[in-house]
Amino acid sequence: MNEQTQGDRASDDSAALDNVVWASLNGPHARFAATVGYAARYPGDVAPFVALAPNSDESVWDDLTTLFGPGGVVVLVGVELPPPAKWEVLNKIDAVQMTSANFHGETDPEIVRLSSPDVPRCWHSLNARGPVPFSRGR
Repeated sequence: MNEQTQGDRASDDSAALDNVVWASLNGPHARFAATVGYAARYPGDVAPFVALAPNSDESVWDDLTTLFGPGGVVVLVGVELPPPAKWEVLNKIDAVQMTSANFHGETDPEIVRLSSPDVPRCWHSLNARGPVPFSRGR
């Protein structure tokens, strides 16, 4: 077995963060993955996220249609490839990906540390936006 250097490991981690759902469904969470061609998903009772393989071409949308069926609703994260014209984008949300608990970069005065008393307000805010990634019942 070859040992990875710390630099190699950081490079692997960085590549995984470029397409985190795909990296997860093809790595630590492979046991959950349902895959058709270059599209993969978690079971609906595990997580709503769907992944497209890196560097996919337009044919991946056919894989995704096979995986979900016509009229299915998917939650894609970090996908650069625009969907076909016949697809409807229901919602787009900008997000920030947190990568380290020890981040020492520029701080934003709008960032607020949340705690348990904030949970009801957070759930209300998420539900007001429409479909959410996680069900409160899980």
